[in-house]
Amino acid sequence: MKGSRAKTREPRPAAELNVVSAFQPVLPETYRETPYLFLANNPPSLQLSIIEQATHPKLIVCDTMDFWINEEREALEAL
Repeated sequence: MKGSRAKTREPRPAAELNVVSAFQPVLPETYRETPYLFLANNPPSLQLSIIEQATHPKLIVCDTMDFWINEEREALEAL
């Protein structure tokens, strides 16, 4: 195994939530016409902001996890 963690057997750091909470993506004009959107596991409000920038998507796939289902259900249902 490569890397310093492999030599010391240190565990990987835990995932941190909300590291993109202040991130406000802006789709370039050329991307707004894409027919397909795949929105990875991000806050529902961030996913919705991307959906609203797309002009005529034919298929939208939103990934989610228990945290968003339990803590942000209303925002998730708005998608």
